[in-house]
Amino acid sequence: MEGFYPPRTRVSEMLSVYAEQFDVVEVRSTFQGIPSVARVSEWAESVPGGFRFHVIAFGGLTLHQLRPGQSESLSKSWVDVAVSPPDDIFSEFINAMAPLIDSNKLGSVILQFPPWFESSMESIAYLARCRDLMRGVPLGVELRNNSWFTPSSRLDHTLDRLIDYEMGIVVADLVIGDGSTLDVPKEITSEIGLIRLHGRLTEDWKRIGSNAAVTAHYEYREDELWELAGIIGSLGEYAEKVDVLFGVDASENAISVANRLIEIVDAEAFSEGLK
Repeated sequence: MEGFYPPRTRVSEMLSVYAEQFDVVEVRSTFQGIPSVARVSEWAESVPGGFRFHVIAFGGLTLHQLRPGQSESLSKSWVDVAVSPPDDIFSEFINAMAPLIDSNKLGSVILQFPPWFESSMESIAYLARCRDLMRGVPLGVELRNNSWFTPSSRLDHTLDRLIDYEMGIVVADLVIGDGSTLDVPKEITSEIGLIRLHGRLTEDWKRIGSNAAVTAHYEYREDELWELAGIIGSLGEYAEKVDVLFGVDASENAISVANRLIEIVDAEAFSEGLK
């Protein structure tokens, strides 16, 4: 990002420079592969105490790997199209996160499930399995199928199960393929509030709907930032902290928008006597 990093900043130094301005980052490369412990140690050592990493879970853990001959489809259950990972893949992933866990710099592991992960007894059982195999690890869950949220009785069941499993629901700002939005409730199901901003363009859904490593082409408008600030304030009444993660293309504009959102949130907090 020209203008954000000083000239001649080495790649190995970029995280340290970033941490001088922000105290949280989302790691998406982990969706495509499990990093080495040495690599994760470098991340932990590059930032000061209090910095938080929200790490996207390896895609194999969140049922993105499809069985041979199967394709992405909402007409079939994930039970029929996805490969259920063995336990040792969970262990390998969590072991890789040890440097962040040990240094208290892991904000959460985000389980971003694909659109074909629908609400069902099998899906609830899979969430329980994820919690059991990642005990003690803060987990966020991003659900991209509206069957989890409607009708209201289903929503209540979803929230109850996430609370039972100590999983934070990710409030995803996202427009899905038919032009509608995800009906994600502005709720808290764990100590940390998580908001992920993926943009509001319908055409981006084909790129980002089932791929956590891809970001959207979008720049949030001023009125949208004020809307988001209101959501942040509401979540902040119940959460110990609220982290906002921008899932849009990295650019100078994205940095400016992030800083503007911080200004708006700070201004609203001050006006309401929260600071």
